Amino acid sequence: MSAEQKRAVHLQLCGRAVQVWEKHFPPGSGLAYRESVVGTLQFLETSQPREALASIREGRDLADIESAYGEPIAALQDDDLKLPEPALCAYYAIYYAFQLHVLRKVVDPLLIVKQALSAVEDHEMTSVFQQAIDSVS
Repeated sequence: MSAEQKRAVHLQLCGRAVQVWEKHFPPGSGLAYRESVVGTLQFLETSQPREALASIREGRDLADIESAYGEPIAALQDDDLKLPEPALCAYYAIYYAFQLHVLRKVVDPLLIVKQALSAVEDHEMTSVFQQAIDSVS
C-alpha cells in the first residue's frame, strides 16, 4: 500500500474514531479533570479530535492542535484524566495520526490502525477495517 493509500485508510479510521469519541463526549459537552502536579483544574475541549481530523485532512495544524493535545496527553499518562476505553483509543488514534500526517513525526502507521479499531465494538472491527481498505481501492 502506498503512503497516500495508508493516509487515506487512516483518515477513514479516524473519521470513525471521531464518531466513537463524540458518542462519549458530544459536541459542546465539557470534560474537566484535576492535574496532579500543581493541582489545577484543566478542561479538555471535546471538539479537539474533530479539529485534529480536519488538520489531518488539510495536512497542517489548523487550530493549534499540537499545543492543545499536550496537557491532556500528559494527564492521560499520569492517570489524572480517565476516559472510557473506546474514547481513549479513539483519542490516541487521532493524536497519532495528527503526529504522523501533520507534524511528520515518526509514528508506526499500524499503531493508528490498532488504536482506531480498538475504539469500535469487537464485532465491528473487521467490517470497519475492510471499509477503510475498500475506500482506497
